[in-house]
Amino acid sequence: MRKIWLSAIVGLGVMLGDAAAEDISKFKEALNSADAEVRSDACLALIAEGKKAIPLLAPCLRDRSMLVRHCAAYALFRIGGPRVEEIFEAGLREAIDWYRENLSGRM
Repeated sequence: MRKIWLSAIVGLGVMLGDAAAEDISKFKEALNSADAEVRSDACLALIAEGKKAIPLLAPCLRDRSMLVRHCAAYALFRIGGPRVEEIFEAGLREAIDWYRENLSGRM
């Protein structure tokens, strides 16, 4: 099933050509799927869309599935750029703040 979805998502971009570049919102359905593998495949397929995919990928860093979070982080890393660096830095600051609030007194 996973390979079929990934092929369908990647194929969507190939079939639509420039329309896919203009309307990457077609990936929203896959990113909202109940199936974590479908969501992770969508994250990986969005690499081909480049910087336009960043607004769709950033929320996936908070997905309930570790697989999806990993794929979103990988996709963002592959896309790169200053906006991605800001997203990663903000996430790191949030993790440090959470640690200070929740764990620092216990150790």
